[in-house]
Amino acid sequence: MARRIGEVLKNGQPDESVTIQGWVRTKRELKEFAFIEVNDGSTMANLQVVLNPDVPDYEEFLKKLNTGASVEVSGVLVASPAKGQRIELKATSVKVYGEADPETYPLQKKRHSFEFLRTIGHLRSRTNTIGAVMRVRNAC
Repeated sequence: MARRIGEVLKNGQPDESVTIQGWVRTKRELKEFAFIEVNDGSTMANLQVVLNPDVPDYEEFLKKLNTGASVEVSGVLVASPAKGQRIELKATSVKVYGEADPETYPLQKKRHSFEFLRTIGHLRSRTNTIGAVMRVRNAC
């Protein structure tokens, strides 16, 4: 069963197997592997996922994993060598539930104005600002 990213970031331990679901926020491709950041809305923080070429259909997934794609990632948590994050997820399997065309998907890494967000009401909750408002509203 998939766990919330907020819970994984707070309580996850290295060498623990987890499955998460969410939307791709960013993708960075390097020669040896790729990083994707996934967020499910349970926290403002993203979980970094490391994709190695040994993941089945690696090349196919890299084409589909654009900002806004909905995914399920299973793997093992590992201690992160980078500053600013305690753990990251080393993927063993990836499922893409919905692709997002980078040419037409309106939300990108940059900050968007509230006027622009009003024009895409169905995607507003995926931004950090509106997502934070929704989490506060849900807690009350």
